[in-house]
Amino acid sequence: MGDPVAHVRDLHGPNARLVRIDEVRTGGIGGFFARRHLDLVVEIPDPVAGSTTSLDEEDLVPAEERLSTQGPGFGRVLGDLESMLATRRPLGRAGNLPRIAVLRREPGELVMIAGLLGEALPVAAHLAGATGILRIGGGLESRAAGRIDDRRAAVLQKEDAREAGLPLFLAWGLGSGDPAQIAADTRVRQIAPDRLWVAIDPARKHDDTKAWVGALAEHHRVDAYLPLAGPHTASAGTLGLLGLPRGEPGSLG
Repeated sequence: MGDPVAHVRDLHGPNARLVRIDEVRTGGIGGFFARRHLDLVVEIPDPVAGSTTSLDEEDLVPAEERLSTQGPGFGRVLGDLESMLATRRPLGRAGNLPRIAVLRREPGELVMIAGLLGEALPVAAHLAGATGILRIGGGLESRAAGRIDDRRAAVLQKEDAREAGLPLFLAWGLGSGDPAQIAADTRVRQIAPDRLWVAIDPARKHDDTKAWVGALAEHHRVDAYLPLAGPHTASAGTLGLLGLPRGEPGSLG
């Protein structure tokens, strides 16, 4: 379809104006597998000035040029429209889908979940479930799990986990998130986890989140983020500005 604006003008004349593109998702589970519906509003000054017409994505294209959602050209058309969406509305609406990193639960692999205050612990505990080993470290305190605070403990417990045939999850507390303190603490680098994910509260200011994640990344590559469930925010999509894929739990590899 090329440029949607040009196409609208081809269909409705040079005075036609694409006013708004909205996306609606129906069905699906947890936001996945939902049917995507693009609703486009076009202003046509003539013959009635100021009138608007609501169009589905198919209505933009003549019948002989319409694309099935299963056809090879649908991705190109949707890409054109999403490019416009990215410039017309804030990041984080449904038109901007994050990359996904699926966590493979390999026996003996050490996966560190780092977060501010105590936020990493419930996330790591959830990921570990009944088929993983849970440990804590950094600024976290808990009587329910053993500790890993240095490289020696990490190596020994990885070997134990490998023999048990289970993955090892380490909840790591970063304190209040002071970037200077995180940058000065070299324990994450010394432990050298196989995977490093960050648990993030989307309600916090993006600049603050970016600062502490960046400080942590100086010690070890951050592989993905996990948004904490529950906090209400109108700008949850700013997590995508971190440039990280969103993490999804996987099955035991």
